[in-house]
Amino acid sequence: MAVEILVPLGLFGLIFGIVYLSITSRNRERLALIEKGVSAEIFSSNKNKHFEALKFGMVSIGIGLGLFAGKLTGGGDEYPMPYFIGALVMGGLALVLYYFIVRKVQGSQED
Repeated sequence: MAVEILVPLGLFGLIFGIVYLSITSRNRERLALIEKGVSAEIFSSNKNKHFEALKFGMVSIGIGLGLFAGKLTGGGDEYPMPYFIGALVMGGLALVLYYFIVRKVQGSQED
């Protein structure tokens, strides 16, 4: 009975600790930069902000196509592995395609 209570509390504590440490360490880094007189612009990478929607859309479509391909190759209740393989492969291909699109667009903007 105690384990049923301790596991969720431990999980909550772990998540809280990770979030707390990440926020406080980021704050300390930025304060140290301000004390040294260095600009904190290195933390904000606005170069690819407008490509975020493209990336998430391409990954979502890739995962959807992978799940569909897994269904076509015979995945079912007994054999769920084609779903996972298809989703991972197509999601990865979507990220590679995204990389080439962003590189091409950024290359044409620099010229």
